[in-house]
Amino acid sequence: MIRAGGRILIRGVFADRLGEITLFDYFPEARLICQQFPTLSDTVENFCSSGFKFETVTPVLQQTCSSLNELAARTRLRTDTTLILLTDEEFQRRQAALEVAAAREMEPNPVVETLDLLVLQN
Repeated sequence: MIRAGGRILIRGVFADRLGEITLFDYFPEARLICQQFPTLSDTVENFCSSGFKFETVTPVLQQTCSSLNELAARTRLRTDTTLILLTDEEFQRRQAALEVAAAREMEPNPVVETLDLLVLQN
């Protein structure tokens, strides 16, 4: 339940606004999967049909990992929805490429991504 005048904040990606996501550099199939997500306009339309009003959408930077090594460790667990949907062969091949890139990283560089923050008001 949301109080009158309350806001809903949605942080993520939309099919038509995939932002800058490092995961896509190593797992391009994940981008294809995300292109099947709802678009921004579809999402806004669904909420507006339930009485919400579009307020704003803003790109936000998010540090996902402190390095490629950390990203490789996270993806190794295969918990991201887009990675679960890959075939085992696709996942293993892409993970191996990420592991090589992580091993070559001389100095840790933060993995920073651009996501959207959608704000809707009740």
